[in-house]
Amino acid sequence: MSTLKADTIVAADGSSPVTLTKQSAAKMFHVFNGTGTVSTSSSFNVSSLTDEGTGDYTTTFSNAFSSINFSNSANNNWYGYGELQSKTTTTVRNRVRGSGTYTGLVDASIIDLVNHGDLA
Repeated sequence: MSTLKADTIVAADGSSPVTLTKQSAAKMFHVFNGTGTVSTSSSFNVSSLTDEGTGDYTTTFSNAFSSINFSNSANNNWYGYGELQSKTTTTVRNRVRGSGTYTGLVDASIIDLVNHGDLA
């Protein structure tokens, strides 16, 4: 049995880190603050975050998925629940609904997204 230990795996030419493409690991995750001026706390495979309005956010991926058939999970702090509004191979748009109204969108201070699927 062999063990491989590494801090960073880079391309054969040594130019850049390698992104996992076929393993079962999440291919994107995004943790951000959706209140005031939205800001990313932590992320992987995310190039930008757009505030579309109250409780409405779009995350753009650094590396596209091979199709729209990837899974998307969203969670937020104590407000209620998240819903998938739309997704393309390069973006995912999520909305946050309040626990008191369920019909009204609310800004949340902690929003977590994770996506699994094959990258392009």
